[in-house]
Amino acid sequence: MSEQAVRDRGIDAAPMPFRVADPCAAHTWSSRVSQIRVNFDLSSYATDPSALPGQVLDGFAQMRESRALYEVIADFAVAGEPR
Repeated sequence: MSEQAVRDRGIDAAPMPFRVADPCAAHTWSSRVSQIRVNFDLSSYATDPSALPGQVLDGFAQMRESRALYEVIADFAVAGEPR
């Protein structure tokens, strides 16, 4: 996805896979970041993670333990609202 596409359609149209030294530091990337969540597995993609097979849940547990893969979810405050 190109920078122009992000400008045209917004960041929701472009998942940005990259790694950082500290995924929990995302709150320092902008003064407008109001909250971050870091998921160290893929459970956020499941409609009901508790309904997944045991083998998948075990795999997610290994992913959380290794912290090799993560998803950072950042919420942004609306201008004029407190962080």
